Amino acid sequence: MDTVRGSDTLTGHPNTPLKTITRALEIAGRYSTVYVNDGVYDQNSGENFPLVLTQHVRLIAVGSDVVVSGGGDYFVEALGTFSNTAIVFSGYNELSHLTVQNDSGFGVFVDSNSVAIVSDNQIRDCEYGIVVSDGGTAIVSGNTISGCTLNGLQAFGQSTVSLYGNNVTHNEIGVFLGESTRASVGTEAEPGENVFRQNSRCDMLNLTNTTLDAIGNLWDELPGSILISSTCENGNDVVSPNALVVLEYSIDSDTNLFPNTEPIEIVAPYPWAQITSQTPTFRWQPTNNRHVVAAVFDSPAVVADGNIDNTDDIVWIWHSGLGLDDEGNVSFKRGVDGIQSGQPTEPLERGRTYYWAIWAWDDLGAHVTHASPLTSFGVGY
Repeated sequence: MDTVRGSDTLTGHPNTPLKTITRALEIAGRYSTVYVNDGVYDQNSGENFPLVLTQHVRLIAVGSDVVVSGGGDYFVEALGTFSNTAIVFSGYNELSHLTVQNDSGFGVFVDSNSVAIVSDNQIRDCEYGIVVSDGGTAIVSGNTISGCTLNGLQAFGQSTVSLYGNNVTHNEIGVFLGESTRASVGTEAEPGENVFRQNSRCDMLNLTNTTLDAIGNLWDELPGSILISSTCENGNDVVSPNALVVLEYSIDSDTNLFPNTEPIEIVAPYPWAQITSQTPTFRWQPTNNRHVVAAVFDSPAVVADGNIDNTDDIVWIWHSGLGLDDEGNVSFKRGVDGIQSGQPTEPLERGRTYYWAIWAWDDLGAHVTHASPLTSFGVGY
C-alpha cells in the first residue's frame, strides 16, 4: 500500500502498489500478507471502514509511520448490535507495527471464533482500544494502548486473552476482563512485563471468578503495596471483586537459598521492604568467610546443582574480591552490574520489585556453606 504512489487499479505488487488497504483486503487470498507503507489511511485517502481481515491474512506496516484512522459500522453478533470499528479480525490474523485510532468506537475488534496476534502497535485515542468478543482469542504483545476514553482492552464472554510486554496507560480503564474470560497476564515462568499505569478509573478490572496470575508487571504502586480493591475508581491499580489476583512471585523467605547451609541473617533491605532509594546499602550479619557474594536479581534467583542458574537476571552484585572489609555493610556503588561485565551499575528502577540474597563458600571456594533466604524489596516513588 502506498497513499502517494499507489492506485487501486494496479496489481498490488512491490512496483505497482495499491492505494488503499480496503482494496488489498478485497483481493488478498488465504495466507496473504498485506504490507503497508507510511501514510495516513483514512476515509479521505479512500478507505472504507471497517477494515476486515479474513482467511489468515496478515496486515504489517513496513514504514515507521503508518496510521489507520477512522471506523465504520460492524455487526457484533455476540452483542446483537452494530459497533463503529476500525479493524476487524475475522479469521486467524496478525496486525503488526501500525498506529490505529478511532475516537468513535473500537480500534481493533476480535470477532467470535477468531484468533488475533496483535503485536508492536500503537493503539490510541479510541473509545475502546482492543475488544475481544465471546469466543475470540487475542495474543497481545508489545503494544502501546493509550488515550482511550473508555477501556484500553476489553474482553467479554468466553474469550481468551494473553497480555505480555504492553504499555497500557492513560485510558479510563486499562484492562477489563469479563467474568468468563480466560486471561494470562504474567506467570512465574513467564512474567508479564506489562506496564499498567495512570489509567483514570483503574488499571485492571477483573470480573473473572478464578484466580488470575498477573506476575512481573509494573503498576502505579509496588506490587507489595497494592491492595486488591472491589471498586474501580480513583485510579486503583487492581480491582477484582470475585477472585484472587496474584501480583508477585511466591518465594520462600524462611528457607536458605542454598539448601543445607548455615543461615545468614539479612538486616536491610529486610523482607518485603518498600524503599525509596535507587542506590540502597545492603546489610547483613557478617559471616567472616573469605568468599562472600551478595546479589540483586530482577526475578527470583534459581539454584540448581549448587549454582545460581539464572545469572542473567542479576542486576547488581558484590563479592569479597571487591573488598572484604565491606562484608555485612555494602554500599550500592561498591557493586557491579553482573558476573561477566563487571561494569558500574545503573540505579535500580522505581516501581519495580527486586530479589536479593547473600551466600558464602568455604575457604577453598568449593562449596557454599552459608546462605540467606531469598527475599524481595520494592523501590517506590
